[in-house]
Amino acid sequence: MRSFVNKVAVITGAASGMGRYLALLLAKMGCNVAICDVNEEEIEKTSKMVSGCNISVSPYCVDVADRTEIETFYQRVITDFR
Repeated sequence: MRSFVNKVAVITGAASGMGRYLALLLAKMGCNVAICDVNEEEIEKTSKMVSGCNISVSPYCVDVADRTEIETFYQRVITDFR
């Protein structure tokens, strides 16, 4: 892939560390991001950081250990970025 512009990346663990860094890096490259984490407060902080990059960002509070939450998250991302 030569360009991330107008693509959509789904990033788990985006409230801190490598997940947050990846969300910011991809956003700076023009990639729209769907970010999730169990920490609602921190995922909102990441969302605010990323929103300055002129891309679409959607934060979700998701526990990836819960299969039902993952399935719901998947459907919401498809709907939100369609």
